[in-house]
Amino acid sequence: MSPKKLKILVETLGFGHLHLEVTVPRVVIFRDAILDIFAVELGERFNSLARDTWKNLLNYIGGAIIFVKSNYGERIKTLLDSWKVAANGSQSNGKEDGSSQEQSEGDVTNQMQKSKMQQKKKGKGISSMFKSGQTGEVGTEEGEAAVNAARKGGESTNASQVPTNYNEMFRFNSAVMGFGSHLWMNEVLDCFDNIVNSVDNPVRLQEECDVLVIRIARVTTKAVNFGEYKSCMLASLRSLLPKDWSTRHEVAWSWLWENVERIMQKNMGNPPKWEKSLGKI
Repeated sequence: MSPKKLKILVETLGFGHLHLEVTVPRVVIFRDAILDIFAVELGERFNSLARDTWKNLLNYIGGAIIFVKSNYGERIKTLLDSWKVAANGSQSNGKEDGSSQEQSEGDVTNQMQKSKMQQKKKGKGISSMFKSGQTGEVGTEEGEAAVNAARKGGESTNASQVPTNYNEMFRFNSAVMGFGSHLWMNEVLDCFDNIVNSVDNPVRLQEECDVLVIRIARVTTKAVNFGEYKSCMLASLRSLLPKDWSTRHEVAWSWLWENVERIMQKNMGNPPKWEKSLGKI
Protein backbone atom coordinates (compact mmCIF):
# COMPACT_ATOMS: atom_id res chain seq x y z
CA MET A 1 0.00 0.00 0.00
CA SER A 2 1.25 3.46 -0.89
CA PRO A 3 1.63 6.09 1.87
CA LYS A 4 -0.67 8.46 -0.04
CA LYS A 5 -3.52 5.95 -0.18
CA LEU A 6 -2.93 5.02 3.46
CA LYS A 7 -3.19 8.68 4.47
CA ILE A 8 -6.52 9.05 2.65
CA LEU A 9 -7.94 5.90 4.22
CA VAL A 10 -6.86 6.91 7.71
CA GLU A 11 -8.28 10.42 7.28
CA THR A 12 -11.60 8.90 6.22
CA LEU A 13 -11.50 6.67 9.29
CA GLY A 14 -10.75 9.70 11.43
CA PHE A 15 -13.83 11.56 10.13
CA GLY A 16 -15.93 8.57 11.08
CA HIS A 17 -14.70 8.90 14.69
CA LEU A 18 -15.27 12.63 15.14
CA HIS A 19 -18.22 11.95 17.44
CA LEU A 20 -16.05 9.85 19.77
CA GLU A 21 -13.55 10.99 22.39
CA VAL A 22 -10.38 9.29 21.14
CA THR A 23 -7.39 9.73 23.49
CA VAL A 24 -3.89 8.29 23.71
CA PRO A 25 -4.69 5.94 26.66
CA ARG A 26 -7.70 4.57 24.78
CA VAL A 27 -5.64 4.05 21.64
CA VAL A 28 -3.09 2.08 23.70
CA ILE A 29 -5.83 -0.11 25.19
CA PHE A 30 -7.31 -0.83 21.75
CA ARG A 31 -3.86 -1.48 20.22
CA ASP A 32 -2.79 -3.92 22.94
CA ALA A 33 -6.13 -5.76 22.70
CA ILE A 34 -5.60 -6.33 18.96
CA LEU A 35 -2.02 -7.47 19.50
CA ASP A 36 -3.11 -9.91 22.23
CA ILE A 37 -5.74 -11.42 19.91
CA PHE A 38 -3.12 -11.93 17.19
CA ALA A 39 -0.75 -13.53 19.72
CA VAL A 40 -3.45 -15.94 20.91
CA GLU A 41 -4.67 -16.88 17.44
CA LEU A 42 -1.29 -17.10 15.66
CA GLY A 43 0.94 -18.33 18.48
CA GLU A 44 4.58 -18.64 17.46
CA ARG A 45 3.84 -17.38 13.96
CA PHE A 46 3.20 -13.95 15.47
CA ASN A 47 6.88 -13.17 15.96
CA SER A 48 8.52 -9.98 17.18
CA LEU A 49 8.76 -8.51 13.64
CA ALA A 50 5.05 -9.02 13.01
CA ARG A 51 4.22 -7.62 16.44
CA ASP A 52 6.35 -4.49 15.92
CA THR A 53 4.87 -3.95 12.43
CA TRP A 54 1.28 -4.14 13.65
CA LYS A 55 2.14 -2.00 16.66
CA ASN A 56 3.54 0.76 14.45
CA LEU A 57 0.53 0.61 12.11
CA LEU A 58 -2.00 0.81 14.95
CA ASN A 59 -0.05 3.66 16.57
CA TYR A 60 -0.15 5.54 13.29
CA ILE A 61 -3.90 5.00 12.88
CA GLY A 62 -4.64 6.02 16.45
CA GLY A 63 -2.47 9.11 16.24
CA ALA A 64 -4.06 10.08 12.92
CA ILE A 65 -7.57 9.83 14.38
CA ILE A 66 -6.57 12.09 17.26
CA PHE A 67 -4.95 14.53 14.81
CA VAL A 68 -8.05 14.64 12.60
CA LYS A 69 -10.29 15.34 15.57
CA SER A 70 -8.10 18.09 16.99
CA ASN A 71 -7.31 19.82 13.68
CA TYR A 72 -10.13 19.06 11.26
CA GLY A 73 -12.81 19.32 13.93
CA GLU A 74 -12.22 23.07 14.17
CA ARG A 75 -12.07 23.25 10.38
CA ILE A 76 -15.44 21.53 10.05
CA LYS A 77 -16.94 23.87 12.64
CA THR A 78 -15.66 26.83 10.64
CA LEU A 79 -17.30 25.44 7.50
CA LEU A 80 -20.69 24.77 9.07
CA ASP A 81 -20.85 28.07 10.98
CA SER A 82 -19.91 30.20 7.98
CA TRP A 83 -22.23 28.22 5.71
CA LYS A 84 -25.25 29.04 7.89
CA VAL A 85 -24.57 32.72 7.34
CA ALA A 86 -23.72 32.46 3.63
CA ALA A 87 -26.63 30.18 2.72
CA ASN A 88 -29.30 32.24 4.47
CA GLY A 89 -27.84 35.71 4.07
CA SER A 90 -26.08 37.83 6.71
CA GLN A 91 -27.92 39.71 9.44
CA SER A 92 -26.45 43.00 8.28
CA ASN A 93 -28.19 42.56 4.94
CA GLY A 94 -31.49 42.09 6.72
CA LYS A 95 -30.99 45.30 8.67
CA GLU A 96 -30.18 47.18 5.50
CA ASP A 97 -33.31 45.82 3.84
CA GLY A 98 -35.41 46.96 6.79
CA SER A 99 -33.94 50.45 6.77
CA SER A 100 -34.45 50.77 3.02
CA GLN A 101 -38.06 49.67 3.42
CA GLU A 102 -38.63 52.30 6.14
CA GLN A 103 -37.00 54.88 3.91
CA SER A 104 -39.30 54.02 0.99
CA GLU A 105 -42.36 54.24 3.25
CA GLY A 106 -41.17 57.66 4.44
CA ASP A 107 -40.79 58.76 0.83
CA VAL A 108 -44.40 57.77 0.14
CA THR A 109 -45.61 59.83 3.12
CA ASN A 110 -43.56 62.84 2.07
CA GLN A 111 -44.83 62.69 -1.48
CA MET A 112 -48.45 62.47 -0.32
CA GLN A 113 -47.93 65.47 1.97
CA LYS A 114 -46.44 67.44 -0.91
CA SER A 115 -49.46 66.48 -3.01
CA LYS A 116 -51.85 67.86 -0.38
CA MET A 117 -49.90 71.12 -0.15
CA GLN A 118 -50.06 71.53 -3.90
CA GLN A 119 -53.79 70.90 -3.78
CA LYS A 120 -54.30 73.65 -1.16
CA LYS A 121 -52.35 76.12 -3.27
CA LYS A 122 -54.93 75.76 -6.01
CA GLY A 123 -57.95 78.07 -6.19
CA LYS A 124 -60.21 75.78 -4.13
CA GLY A 125 -59.65 74.28 -0.73
CA ILE A 126 -60.94 70.97 0.55
CA SER A 127 -64.08 72.47 2.10
CA SER A 128 -65.03 74.45 -1.00
CA MET A 129 -64.60 71.30 -3.11
CA PHE A 130 -67.16 69.43 -1.01
CA LYS A 131 -69.54 72.42 -1.01
CA SER A 132 -69.47 72.60 -4.78
CA GLY A 133 -70.18 68.88 -5.05
CA GLN A 134 -66.69 67.86 -6.10
CA THR A 135 -65.31 64.66 -4.62
CA GLY A 136 -61.66 65.58 -4.38
CA GLU A 137 -60.63 63.30 -7.23
CA VAL A 138 -57.74 65.55 -8.13
CA GLY A 139 -56.14 65.05 -4.74
CA THR A 140 -56.83 61.30 -4.86
CA GLU A 141 -55.26 60.91 -8.27
CA GLU A 142 -52.20 62.86 -7.22
CA GLY A 143 -51.89 60.78 -4.06
CA GLU A 144 -52.14 57.53 -6.01
CA ALA A 145 -49.58 58.81 -8.50
CA ALA A 146 -47.22 59.58 -5.63
CA VAL A 147 -47.71 56.12 -4.12
CA ASN A 148 -47.17 54.39 -7.46
CA ALA A 149 -44.06 56.44 -8.16
CA ALA A 150 -42.63 55.55 -4.74
CA ARG A 151 -43.45 51.89 -5.22
CA LYS A 152 -41.75 51.83 -8.60
CA GLY A 153 -38.74 53.51 -7.06
CA GLY A 154 -38.67 50.91 -4.28
CA GLU A 155 -38.92 48.06 -6.77
CA SER A 156 -36.04 49.42 -8.83
CA THR A 157 -33.98 49.84 -5.64
CA ASN A 158 -34.65 46.24 -4.56
CA ALA A 159 -33.87 44.96 -8.05
CA SER A 160 -30.48 46.67 -8.02
CA GLN A 161 -29.45 45.31 -4.62
CA VAL A 162 -26.46 42.97 -4.51
CA PRO A 163 -27.15 39.26 -3.85
CA THR A 164 -27.62 38.37 -0.19
CA ASN A 165 -27.19 34.58 -0.13
CA TYR A 166 -24.78 32.05 -1.59
CA ASN A 167 -26.87 30.84 -4.53
CA GLU A 168 -27.60 34.38 -5.71
CA MET A 169 -24.02 35.52 -5.21
CA PHE A 170 -22.61 32.46 -6.98
CA ARG A 171 -24.81 32.99 -10.04
CA PHE A 172 -23.83 36.64 -10.11
CA ASN A 173 -20.10 35.90 -9.87
CA SER A 174 -20.23 33.03 -12.37
CA ALA A 175 -21.77 35.38 -14.94
CA VAL A 176 -19.18 38.09 -14.22
CA MET A 177 -16.31 35.58 -14.41
CA GLY A 178 -17.54 34.17 -17.73
CA PHE A 179 -18.82 30.83 -16.41
CA GLY A 180 -22.49 31.50 -17.08
CA SER A 181 -22.65 28.91 -19.88
CA HIS A 182 -21.23 26.11 -17.69
CA LEU A 183 -24.36 24.08 -16.98
CA TRP A 184 -22.48 21.66 -14.77
CA MET A 185 -21.95 24.45 -12.24
CA ASN A 186 -25.71 24.68 -11.74
CA GLU A 187 -25.74 20.99 -10.85
CA VAL A 188 -23.02 21.53 -8.27
CA LEU A 189 -24.89 24.52 -6.90
CA ASP A 190 -28.07 22.46 -6.45
CA CYS A 191 -26.17 19.79 -4.48
CA PHE A 192 -23.79 22.07 -2.62
CA ASP A 193 -25.90 22.49 0.53
CA ASN A 194 -26.06 18.70 1.00
CA ILE A 195 -22.32 18.41 0.37
CA VAL A 196 -21.38 21.06 2.95
CA ASN A 197 -23.71 19.64 5.59
CA SER A 198 -22.23 16.15 5.02
CA VAL A 199 -18.64 17.24 5.56
CA ASP A 200 -18.43 15.42 8.91
CA ASN A 201 -19.94 12.20 7.51
CA PRO A 202 -17.58 10.65 4.94
CA VAL A 203 -20.03 7.94 3.85
CA ARG A 204 -22.78 10.47 3.19
CA LEU A 205 -20.31 12.82 1.49
CA GLN A 206 -19.29 10.00 -0.84
CA GLU A 207 -22.94 9.39 -1.74
CA GLU A 208 -23.59 13.07 -2.44
CA CYS A 209 -20.52 13.26 -4.69
CA ASP A 210 -21.55 10.12 -6.59
CA VAL A 211 -25.00 11.59 -7.25
CA LEU A 212 -23.41 14.84 -8.39
CA VAL A 213 -21.16 12.99 -10.86
CA ILE A 214 -24.25 11.43 -12.44
CA ARG A 215 -26.02 14.80 -12.63
CA ILE A 216 -23.01 16.45 -14.28
CA ALA A 217 -22.86 13.65 -16.85
CA ARG A 218 -26.42 14.47 -17.88
CA VAL A 219 -25.61 18.07 -18.88
CA THR A 220 -22.12 17.77 -20.39
CA THR A 221 -19.80 15.26 -21.98
CA LYS A 222 -16.83 17.62 -22.03
CA ALA A 223 -14.00 17.75 -19.54
CA VAL A 224 -14.91 19.67 -16.39
CA ASN A 225 -12.50 22.09 -14.73
CA PHE A 226 -13.40 21.91 -11.04
CA GLY A 227 -10.97 24.73 -10.30
CA GLU A 228 -13.43 27.14 -11.94
CA TYR A 229 -16.09 26.29 -9.38
CA LYS A 230 -13.59 26.69 -6.55
CA SER A 231 -12.56 30.18 -7.65
CA CYS A 232 -16.18 31.29 -8.01
CA MET A 233 -17.11 29.65 -4.69
CA LEU A 234 -14.37 31.44 -2.77
CA ALA A 235 -15.18 34.78 -4.41
CA SER A 236 -18.85 34.40 -3.45
CA LEU A 237 -18.09 33.45 0.15
CA ARG A 238 -15.65 36.33 0.57
CA SER A 239 -18.34 38.74 -0.63
CA LEU A 240 -20.94 37.34 1.77
CA LEU A 241 -18.61 37.19 4.80
CA PRO A 242 -16.48 40.35 4.49
CA LYS A 243 -16.13 40.88 8.25
CA ASP A 244 -15.66 37.26 9.33
CA TRP A 245 -13.54 35.98 6.43
CA SER A 246 -10.00 35.02 7.42
CA THR A 247 -7.16 32.70 6.48
CA ARG A 248 -8.89 30.02 8.54
CA HIS A 249 -11.97 30.23 6.29
CA GLU A 250 -9.84 30.22 3.14
CA VAL A 251 -8.04 27.04 4.22
CA ALA A 252 -11.23 25.29 5.37
CA TRP A 253 -13.24 25.91 2.20
CA SER A 254 -10.31 25.09 -0.08
CA TRP A 255 -9.80 21.86 1.84
CA LEU A 256 -13.49 20.93 1.48
CA TRP A 257 -13.54 21.46 -2.26
CA GLU A 258 -10.26 19.58 -2.76
CA ASN A 259 -11.79 16.58 -0.98
CA VAL A 260 -14.98 16.81 -3.05
CA GLU A 261 -12.98 17.11 -6.25
CA ARG A 262 -10.83 14.11 -5.32
CA ILE A 263 -13.91 11.97 -4.65
CA MET A 264 -15.65 12.98 -7.89
CA GLN A 265 -12.59 12.56 -10.11
CA LYS A 266 -12.68 8.81 -9.42
CA ASN A 267 -15.95 8.38 -11.33
CA MET A 268 -15.96 11.30 -13.76
CA GLY A 269 -16.70 9.91 -17.23
CA ASN A 270 -18.08 6.62 -15.92
CA PRO A 271 -21.87 7.34 -15.83
CA PRO A 272 -22.29 6.79 -19.61
CA LYS A 273 -20.78 3.33 -19.10
CA TRP A 274 -23.28 2.73 -16.31
CA GLU A 275 -26.25 4.04 -18.29
CA LYS A 276 -28.04 0.70 -18.65
CA SER A 277 -27.61 -0.13 -14.97
CA LEU A 278 -28.60 3.36 -13.87
CA GLY A 279 -31.69 3.21 -16.06
CA LYS A 280 -32.89 0.17 -14.15
CA ILE A 281 -32.57 1.87 -10.76
